[in-house]
Amino acid sequence: MNATMRMYLLVVLTIGFALLCQLASGGYNPPWDPDTPGGYEHRDGYSFTLDYYYNQSDEYYYGDSVGGSEFEIWEVGAKLTSDKLYFSIWINMPQAGADAEDSYTDPGVPANMSPGDLWITVGTTNPFAAGFDRHAIALTDRSQNVDYDSNYGGNIVPQKYNAGGVPDVWPDVIKGDLYKDADYATGTFEDYQQRMKQNDRWYWPDDQDGDDDKNSYMTLIKDFDPANHVSGRSSVGWSEEGYWDWDADITDWVWVAAQRITGEVYLSDIGLSPGMDYSLFVSSECGNDGAAHAIPEPSVVVLFLVGAGLAAALRKAQHRRSYTRIAD
Repeated sequence: MNATMRMYLLVVLTIGFALLCQLASGGYNPPWDPDTPGGYEHRDGYSFTLDYYYNQSDEYYYGDSVGGSEFEIWEVGAKLTSDKLYFSIWINMPQAGADAEDSYTDPGVPANMSPGDLWITVGTTNPFAAGFDRHAIALTDRSQNVDYDSNYGGNIVPQKYNAGGVPDVWPDVIKGDLYKDADYATGTFEDYQQRMKQNDRWYWPDDQDGDDDKNSYMTLIKDFDPANHVSGRSSVGWSEEGYWDWDADITDWVWVAAQRITGEVYLSDIGLSPGMDYSLFVSSECGNDGAAHAIPEPSVVVLFLVGAGLAAALRKAQHRRSYTRIAD
């Protein structure tokens, strides 16, 4: 094996080893470009710039693909300062939610689907990784609806979480409050991923459960230890940020009353420090569409630097060999 082949083999083995380390660490590096598309100016109201990640499923590029347009989530932005995490979410769904059918409702009898909560996973860029601290910030106020009307409402997902037809009773949550190590409900539109594929659409992020007929998107706060409820140290605000969209059915432009959700939380309350890995995830109650925000892990930077260094060494070695042949 000559020197060139040995160098190529070293590069391949090094990259392979780094990728294995990345997988072992639970790394999750979205394949989308975090740069602002089309020069869009984010109207998040902050005086500093947030880093945005866009929902790169076909829901983003082609509009509504499965379910109603109310369930589209466009982007999630975030920024760490010395003491706080700031976030911004652009979503179509209003605070009151939207009526829709899912995998558990009777045909023709929709239930009210509320916006999900924001899930913060600390220590990894993979929002679905197990073994990491995961906290939630409630994006809406939800309290138990004892009337069990046709849409149910309240802090329950009765069509999925029930015993003998009686909806579970979940603790109330307060918009803007932090719920550390909370238990989460998952999407009630179980075959969302399958339906996307059937419509020749692709989805991202993947919920990583390996089952297209099961929705494992984190949605609502289901339960929590009262000792882990932190009030007054985080916040959530909603404002309308609509846009004009082309409606092919009526061949005309229509106004979509989308919403901008902004908020903040103290880093010390979630065990996060500047420079640490973390990820954000949000999806509606039914799990139709989801969006994640993740920062690059140090291992990715190391992989790039190692690869660049090896490539430079390879070019240098090839140059030396070329020079030697000419000299001979």
